[in-house]
Amino acid sequence: MVAIMVARGDGIGPEIITPQGGGYKSINVTMRKTLGLYANIRPVRSYHPIRSGHKELVGLDLFLDWQTENGRDPDELAAALSKINGDELQLVMITNRGQKVWPERHPETFCTDHWRCRFQTPGEGPLPGAAITHAQIVSLLERAHAAGLDFIKIENLYRFDGELGFSLGQGQT
Repeated sequence: MVAIMVARGDGIGPEIITPQGGGYKSINVTMRKTLGLYANIRPVRSYHPIRSGHKELVGLDLFLDWQTENGRDPDELAAALSKINGDELQLVMITNRGQKVWPERHPETFCTDHWRCRFQTPGEGPLPGAAITHAQIVSLLERAHAAGLDFIKIENLYRFDGELGFSLGQGQT
């Protein structure tokens, strides 16, 4: 049976039932053993990884859970975040639900309590400037915590061989 299936090019499909007890060998088990297809070994094509020659940490996206008694005003959040700027990292943009809400926003944008706040070193236009260190990120997070900001996670922003390894935010050109 296995020889016929191999000759026809048939594949292994799901079984309707799993046999219990001894004496009966599943066709799938028989085919796997015959063809050398074991649990964690599958025939795959392996490509050599492309290694970057130079990787620079240039900023971070800080994700916050934030709102006040007054609601969810992005300008109020920007004022709070501007107080934790430092170590070369500056707030450059805030987004909410994928929409840029600071600086400049459509006044009728509905905001939730989850915010992405991009910090990077000053550069040309929206592009980040000099590389930063992990210590500078830790320092920024300590200042955010001391300011009572509830951060959910961060995503580091990298430049690889001079090319951005992240997308610019909406409105950044």
